[in-house]
Amino acid sequence: MKKVVYMLTFMVLCFSAAAAAYILKDHSQFSLGPFSLGDEFDRKAAILHLGPVIYESPQEDETILVKFKKVYISIVKGTSGYIISAVTSETPSLKTKAGLKVGDSFDKMKKIYGKPVISEKGTNFTEYLYVSDPEKELSDAGIKIRVSSNKITSIYIFISQ
Repeated sequence: MKKVVYMLTFMVLCFSAAAAAYILKDHSQFSLGPFSLGDEFDRKAAILHLGPVIYESPQEDETILVKFKKVYISIVKGTSGYIISAVTSETPSLKTKAGLKVGDSFDKMKKIYGKPVISEKGTNFTEYLYVSDPEKELSDAGIKIRVSSNKITSIYIFISQ
């Protein structure tokens, strides 16, 4: 009987690990340049890539915002350091994994990502939301793209916490 219980426990753990790997693999499509959701935040590499930090919210905040010129990175405390939970880019120097960047056309966005889950009109812009799993009411990760005058003006990637 103990052997059966151990085997079932082992199978559940293996299934759980496979499900977690799938989720992590799924989130890997959400990156801007070298910054991927769920990765550990490397401050030195970020400064080398983006230049000096312009602003950083207080360390006692649950989510810390690190602002660079035209790039905002939100990080949360993980087990061994800080983890990237969101990135906003207003610069063409950072592309999504699919190749979209600020300055690209609305048509290129539609060709790459297809129909958005939600589109919201603002005063001089429209935002388009794409998520990791459109079937879920609350998705694990997503990308929000702002378009103004038929051009991408910002790209925001995020992971739910």
